[in-house]
Amino acid sequence: MKNDPPNIFDPPAAPLPGLLCPACRRLNDQAEAADFSNAKPSPGDLSVCIYCGEFATYTEGLRLKLLTEDDFSRLPHANKLELLHAKKFVFKIRRQKL
Repeated sequence: MKNDPPNIFDPPAAPLPGLLCPACRRLNDQAEAADFSNAKPSPGDLSVCIYCGEFATYTEGLRLKLLTEDDFSRLPHANKLELLHAKKFVFKIRRQKL
């Protein structure tokens, strides 16, 4: 149905070249926008690793760079909350798959 919420388990909209998480070194080859749109990552966008939950940001070359504590502290409050909710969701998914 048109008004149904998106199915978060559908294949992500944006396939990516083989990007490794800068924290756990696992392959992150797909991305999903927080609003479930078909938006592809752009430089400066934030990311949460689906395997370890660490935060990263996309560089100018669309590589992932670990988000430092200092980087995180400078983010707007809304972005911090969005990342923390995403991390919580990642850990919930990981627990269900164990």
